Amino acid sequence: MGYQRRKIEAVRLIISTVIALIAVYYLRGFTHFNEIISFVILLLIDIGVYFALAPSKQARIDKLKREDTKERMQLMYDANKKIRKLKFMQRNIKDKDYLFLVRDTIKTANNLMGYLDENPDKITKSRKFLTRQLDMAVDNVKDYIDVNRVDIERARVDKFEEQSKNIMKILNESYQEEFLALVEDKLVNTDVQNELLENKIQAEKRISMQRLQ
Repeated sequence: MGYQRRKIEAVRLIISTVIALIAVYYLRGFTHFNEIISFVILLLIDIGVYFALAPSKQARIDKLKREDTKERMQLMYDANKKIRKLKFMQRNIKDKDYLFLVRDTIKTANNLMGYLDENPDKITKSRKFLTRQLDMAVDNVKDYIDVNRVDIERARVDKFEEQSKNIMKILNESYQEEFLALVEDKLVNTDVQNELLENKIQAEKRISMQRLQ
């Protein structure tokens, strides 16, 4: 039980006990019940008020819906920020082929985001895309820009650029597959899908490292 839930339960208990004590106090003043009967009445009133103060099932459902909606909105907001960052960074890309790949990836990501806007019930299914996979695209472009700002051997830069292009292709293909799976309402194990994507990228990086040696 979370802290907030425990706090609510404690408040309910205090309120129900106070109400029960007040009720028994006034009842004894009028009816002169003995202590045992008074205690039983106190207990019954306490329990009754405690459960009466409990949120209804519908209220709990509504709260869960609000929390779910808030989470979805946050996921979409963060994802849109990442896409805007990609758009901003593309102005620093000199290689036309890589720029085309980045723009194509942004287009695919925007299409996917548009679909999720219209189908918010599928947002949580796309959590990996909205978080880790978009981060990969941002990191890929950032690394490309950083390498081109450093004064290193051109041949090494060219090989790194080739790696960046290949990784961006992999990401774009992954986004397209994600989009298709959502549209066709396919059941996809996102953890496995994300692991496969990361394995592909790591394999590409290993190949690139071998080329650099």
